Amino acid sequence: VNDFDRFKDNKESILFFNRPFDLDLDNDTHLVLYSVPFSYHELYSFVLKINKSPKYLHMIFNQDDIDLNHKLINKNLPEKVFLIKLFKTIKTYNNDEDINKDLKKYLSEELNSSISKIEKALSIFKELNLIKIDKNKVNIDSNKDLKLDLSKSVYYNNIIEVKNKYTNLERDLQDKNLFKLIKRLNNFKGENNEF
Repeated sequence: VNDFDRFKDNKESILFFNRPFDLDLDNDTHLVLYSVPFSYHELYSFVLKINKSPKYLHMIFNQDDIDLNHKLINKNLPEKVFLIKLFKTIKTYNNDEDINKDLKKYLSEELNSSISKIEKALSIFKELNLIKIDKNKVNIDSNKDLKLDLSKSVYYNNIIEVKNKYTNLERDLQDKNLFKLIKRLNNFKGENNEF
């Protein structure tokens, strides 16, 4: 019996997917992951699901896919330089009523950034008590001596952790050493990636 006959006779099946979500894997023997996970945790959680029965995992992605995830992270998660620039911009336009009407859109255009990234940055500022948001209006207390100390932000530090987790996986995927990837997965104890 050749490979084609095994699939044709439903003795084996193939499932293509791009994220390890809750899948019914009982009937599928060949699983094809065609999207790069964002962390070892994500990859490991899927490997645990398929480890329960004899299955074949095929990972099909290339450098462009790895780069795409990197771009998605950078587009949506604010970094320190961006936060500093955004904070200065907000301070500059703090009392401008026209800008405050649709602040997120204005800031997105002004800084050439996604609204998602702006929203995450505003959440960091709010967590640090640097701003108050009332009906889409952002207020900064100009009487306060405000310092942007990101080390005190849990949200920002979680973002850094997400970026680091992807960087670790990205490094190993670019290394193209499958044995190193397998070794890391075997040694993986689990991590919390709630982003």
